[in-house]
Amino acid sequence: MKDLIFYLADDDLVLGYRDTEWTGFGPFLEDFHQLHKMGLPMRVCSMRLYEIIGNPDNFVYKRKPEEFRNAYILELKDDDYTFTL
Repeated sequence: MKDLIFYLADDDLVLGYRDTEWTGFGPFLEDFHQLHKMGLPMRVCSMRLYEIIGNPDNFVYKRKPEEFRNAYILELKDDDYTFTL
């Protein structure tokens, strides 16, 4: 069960950060504003999932990048706005 929570929380955390990093860079104001609004709750959800198994700070800030268990698609290069959408 702990592994499943790690997979879900890591996906939400990485996707939430990837969505919010487009703030101010999208082609249309409404698009990147909505993308930002979708990314923030994902990051909060990941923190709640980490709280189920321990201290979120330990899982987010004290792990090496190779210890994250996020989906492979989230590791692809994120330089295209349409790919992010």
